Amino acid sequence: MRGGLGLPDRDYYTKNDPKSVQLRQKYLLHVQRMLELLGDLPDAAQREAIGIMALETALAKASQIGSSAKLSVRSLSVGRLVRK
Repeated sequence: MRGGLGLPDRDYYTKNDPKSVQLRQKYLLHVQRMLELLGDLPDAAQREAIGIMALETALAKASQIGSSAKLSVRSLSVGRLVRK
């Protein structure tokens, strides 16, 4: 998990396939429910959850490396990892 993001990876915020969209909707409802459990009224919790999701999405979009761009350490030789 990256700092500031509730979902495990930036791709969860940026992909628009049906599965990703559905996951974001479920996450939004989860955040709303957590805010309600903390004492917010449902309407306020919904507004705040939308704001939280917008902030997390902006952070994810600004993030430089997502799961699709991560380097595989196994694919790098020791010589490429250590410069003399």
